[in-house]
Amino acid sequence: MKRILAATFALLLASASLAHAQDNPAPVPAPAPRQLVLERVDDGFVVAPEYKITEFDGDVGQLAGARVGRIVDGVLFIGGAGYWLVNGSHDFKLAYGGVLVGWSTPADRRVSFGARALVGGGSATLGTTVTDAGLRFEDGHGGSVVRFGGSRNDLRPPQPGATPGVRTIRFIGDDVFFVTEPQADLTTRLSEHVGVVISGGYRWTQFNEVFGDRIDGVTGSVAVQLGW
Repeated sequence: MKRILAATFALLLASASLAHAQDNPAPVPAPAPRQLVLERVDDGFVVAPEYKITEFDGDVGQLAGARVGRIVDGVLFIGGAGYWLVNGSHDFKLAYGGVLVGWSTPADRRVSFGARALVGGGSATLGTTVTDAGLRFEDGHGGSVVRFGGSRNDLRPPQPGATPGVRTIRFIGDDVFFVTEPQADLTTRLSEHVGVVISGGYRWTQFNEVFGDRIDGVTGSVAVQLGW
């Protein structure tokens, strides 16, 4: 009889403990706080030797040059660039450069797109053939006086059919100008530090009192971009 009572008491005690555990479940551990990870975007220097084909005085000019600058936050380029004509002659010369600012999609992508604009100045030398019938001899040398440029002449024999007594004069003019050159870029990364940039744009010039729009023209270029 005592054994039955003891067993019954033990069973009741176990049942009470189980019910208490169900009414008071163990607390669930709180999730660990998430950590804020800040990824640094490093700025970098860029040097890009560039080869450019351009329309120049109705002909095709070939320009060599380079742009140098800094990439900020992986998308903004601030620097400068300069170009000079490599297939020129004594009456076919062009050189210009200035400040260069651009923006692109993140530079760490395999392929990125962007745009940039050069603002600066330059100089050009071009030849022009005219007759002296309509010239103004303001400088005493057969050329007209201009504020930003100059000219020199080269007397040539009269052309066939020309009016007798009228000379044909070949002027070689020098002019300086203000230039703006916007461009669109396509950049392909070959490695972490090397990329190829293909660009297309247009060169606008102002304050060129000798040549007018003869210096303006479409441009296309390819550059090897080196960054670190």
